[in-house]
Amino acid sequence: MSDLVAAYLFCAGAGSGAAFLTALYGLVAGRRAAGPGSPRVRAELARVALASYGAALALLVFGMLCLVFDLGRPDLALKLFLRPHPTMMTLGSYALAALAAALVALIALELRAPRRAG
Repeated sequence: MSDLVAAYLFCAGAGSGAAFLTALYGLVAGRRAAGPGSPRVRAELARVALASYGAALALLVFGMLCLVFDLGRPDLALKLFLRPHPTMMTLGSYALAALAAALVALIALELRAPRRAG
């Protein structure tokens, strides 16, 4: 196993775990911050979520790049999406792409949310 594969597995797993834990934190802490008089808590929660989602996306993209460079030819990575076969590599590629798209959407939602720190 090459160093790039090890980096891919670690970074993709860490990014996925960070995304999951941030979403879980948002659910649990968001319910606590839902009470009246807590706009500062909500603003702080949003700031932490934005930073965590950004870090998760960075780890995930770095892991994906390690996988592409390990293949040796970037056109092979594109082939996974254009002519998919039922393999674990294809399933993993689609899962990583879906998670990256979800993280981009979550970051966009965090950036669009109105901030009122009082």
